[in-house]
Amino acid sequence: MSRELVRRILTHGQHTRDIRRTAIFSWRFVSSRVQRERHRRSVLKDVSGVDSIRKSVSSETDRATVAMLVSGGIGDYLVVARFLRDLAAEIEPARFDIFCSNPAIGDWVFAAVPGFNKCHSEFLFTVQSVVGNYDLALRASQFVIADNDGIDWARLQKSKRLQQVVMNLARARRPIEPFIEHHPHLDASLARRIVFNNQTRETYLHWMAGITYGGPRIDLKTDGAIIDQLGLRDRPFVTINNGFDAGFIVTGTASTKTYPHGDELCRLLKERFPGLTIIQIGNATSQPLANADINLISKTSLAAAAALVQHASLHIDNEGGLVHVASAFGTRCCVVFGPTPADYYAYEDNINVLPNFCGGCWWSTETWMDVCPRGFKTARCLSEQRPADVVAQIAAVWKPSSKSMQLAS
Repeated sequence: MSRELVRRILTHGQHTRDIRRTAIFSWRFVSSRVQRERHRRSVLKDVSGVDSIRKSVSSETDRATVAMLVSGGIGDYLVVARFLRDLAAEIEPARFDIFCSNPAIGDWVFAAVPGFNKCHSEFLFTVQSVVGNYDLALRASQFVIADNDGIDWARLQKSKRLQQVVMNLARARRPIEPFIEHHPHLDASLARRIVFNNQTRETYLHWMAGITYGGPRIDLKTDGAIIDQLGLRDRPFVTINNGFDAGFIVTGTASTKTYPHGDELCRLLKERFPGLTIIQIGNATSQPLANADINLISKTSLAAAAALVQHASLHIDNEGGLVHVASAFGTRCCVVFGPTPADYYAYEDNINVLPNFCGGCWWSTETWMDVCPRGFKTARCLSEQRPADVVAQIAAVWKPSSKSMQLAS
């Protein structure tokens, strides 16, 4: 049994005395590690893939080549895509290759970035014969840093402005080195520091690099056919999601980020706005809502789900990836916050519902997504958020529209 597994089991046990739950957590942790290791070996066995990247990069003579490792989910991808979009606007022409856990989703998100080439498996970023061919190697998560061993200053001579960005990143890195070393376990503390620097998740990467933020809008490819298939053209509708990142190990059916009163919220929303259509979207971690009019959990492509969010009058969600997708289209969201800090993650134009009790325990423990760090049976930051109060906050500033979000008069 590995030290990491023992530590994770003991950490989980500190926050729940439920032996069955701890056993489930342990089994899922081991299963995920085994599956990840199998996938890693499979990727690294593909010698042709490694050779293809190497040859493709070496053929670039006029542009700086940048390899970037991106961690996290779709929301993190979008934050980084905006960063690269704005970076590309301020430096000489460059080629960007992304290394991430889900290259298919990555290709969809980063396609809007000028100079983007392709997404590859995150495991290839550790292969020196791959990354060593690039002029610059970056890592992006809550921060963006340059690998000291992944900078070819001689080759970067062709991109003076990119050189300056790299030096800016080095200066910004020094004060947060402890947070980088212990990522993600000190992310909550780093977020406090970022907020006190008057930045947010949305803008911090730009601040580190010394480049101008171009706003949340980014051109994502959508499959608009679903709008006509569901008869939603010129018809006001709301999308709702109660799922969470499947990459986290959760022993129950929901995470601590999941708002548990979504069904009652739907009922009250339709009562307040008669004729409103509510469409539930999301992945396999979502729980069906009986009062949603259309259930599309795991029934759409990402491009189709994005089209629904794009044309929705409002999107309702926990803090998560689809909120970032909505912001890319200018769709207003109602976000019910719990463990994650609103002053760090919230988009200014959204209806951001803050906890009445506690909240903000994000990464205070390793198992914060599975069990309440304070030991409460439920995550009270969300379970005590009354759906009537959420609907009241929505109704105070919003009314249905089939064209765009409108402020209530």
